[in-house]
Amino acid sequence: MHLRAALPRSLCTPAQSCWHPSTKSLHALRTAPPSFTAPLSFINHQHRQLRTAQAMLNGLKVDPAASVGGGQKVHTAQLTELEQQQQQQQQQEVAQQPAQPPLVQYVILRRDLWTALKWPLGSIVAQACHSSTAALHMGLKAADLDTATYCSDANIDRMHKVVLEIKDEKQLRDLSAKLSGEGIQHKLWVEQPEDFATSLATKPYPKTEVAQYFKKLQLCKASFS
Repeated sequence: MHLRAALPRSLCTPAQSCWHPSTKSLHALRTAPPSFTAPLSFINHQHRQLRTAQAMLNGLKVDPAASVGGGQKVHTAQLTELEQQQQQQQQQEVAQQPAQPPLVQYVILRRDLWTALKWPLGSIVAQACHSSTAALHMGLKAADLDTATYCSDANIDRMHKVVLEIKDEKQLRDLSAKLSGEGIQHKLWVEQPEDFATSLATKPYPKTEVAQYFKKLQLCKASFS
């Protein structure tokens, strides 16, 4: 039987001379690279190249020697060198940005409540709590971002308040009118039905935005005997 009939025409190459039924053709066939394994090797090679290219696009590192069969192994996903550089650059930019000023709520109490009127400590603390809570409620109801951040789970254990004192009711009401004129949101707490103003509290603000309005007031240093 001739080699021409034994081998498919599509698998013969000129180097194999399989179209000539002779002993030379048989020798060439025996010594030539196996033509049946060549297509599978080529497919494996192309598949590995495609997988490597796809992995580069996806930011993965794949072993180029991995076979097409069950022995394939894909290494753990890792950031490419370019992505690592971008991440480091972003971290450096964040570190170089100036720190945001802390959010502060200012609370102002009348000094004459404990000096002239001799209110007990508990009653005075209650007035500060009233104005502070009311100001926070107003900010949350208005969907104020600073108030929401101030009351958030991440900040709940790091609240900042500055408690100041002012001479009497007239000065407290004057301060409230000034803040309203400047657009500073706050709550003036007025006891009813007496219509008796006792304290004032702002909503939370970055300290640098509102500190100027309170620079003439001193920290509350009430002492009780």
